Amino acid sequence: MLSEKDKIIFNHLRKNARINLTDIAKITGIPASTIYDRVRSNEKCIVKKHTTLLDFAKLGYNAKAKIALKVNPEDRKRLFDFLSTCKNVNSMYRINYGYDFLVEVIFPGIVDVEDFINSIESNFKIKEKHVFNVIDEIKREEFII
Repeated sequence: MLSEKDKIIFNHLRKNARINLTDIAKITGIPASTIYDRVRSNEKCIVKKHTTLLDFAKLGYNAKAKIALKVNPEDRKRLFDFLSTCKNVNSMYRINYGYDFLVEVIFPGIVDVEDFINSIESNFKIKEKHVFNVIDEIKREEFII
């Protein structure tokens, strides 16, 4: 469990991972050395990775979809391996309620998403799928402790 100071520090880092620790100290009144120590001591156990969120549309990737897949058990490992190495899969989750995977894919256009889905269906025994095309990203990576 995080202390209140840790929560304050990590909330600032969640909002802007590039914020200078001295700036957090000025905002919060917590000494910079304490912030540094708290970040370092928690980094190995709660920080998965430092990353940058990109605006894919500005890079020419205008189609984003979330795809829930249920596959025959004998194809599960092969599909997992395929999805894990596919460069257009941005995120991948193992899920429940009758499905095996939820993947977020990003492509230049919706036709590319359809081609990807057709490729999966022709190479794996997909029992069920649900495709959700993302129209607009309203909120992402903003959960604050």
